[in-house]
Amino acid sequence: MKQTEVQLLLSSQLKDYISAHGLNHTNERYEILKAALTLDEESTPFSARTLYKRYTELGGVATRGCIYDTLKILEQAGIVMRVPALVGTGIGYLFGYHFSNSVAVLCLYCGKIQLHKRARFTRALLAAKPPQTDIAGATVFIYGTCKHCGRKENKIKKPNSRA
Repeated sequence: MKQTEVQLLLSSQLKDYISAHGLNHTNERYEILKAALTLDEESTPFSARTLYKRYTELGGVATRGCIYDTLKILEQAGIVMRVPALVGTGIGYLFGYHFSNSVAVLCLYCGKIQLHKRARFTRALLAAKPPQTDIAGATVFIYGTCKHCGRKENKIKKPNSRA
């Protein structure tokens, strides 16, 4: 999907969510979404601080509080997903359309994300839904160490025995 198509789709999704929940349609919310889309990378989360910096670089004048409020709305609308533990950055955000029906493996050392599409696994998750819920998709986050960082860790644990 092209960036403009994604922006139109996500703006429409945000508009529908705001209308359905009786919130105010402010230009800042859509501008913050647009700024967030400039940070969109499939495997690199962005922080609220990074989003605020990009937003102000693009000429935005909203406060940090508005950024956090908008991120909360974007998360509730299913546009972004919060990643609770990233090395050195606290909470990060990722666009949900990358992760629909997938398994995401997050490296605890470098913060990189590897996506794996496992249709059978996600179908099983969807089938195991709690009663009286409507699930549109399933995403599983697994925390661990990527191959690259695992090799570094092994080198640190095994010191050179030559003297």
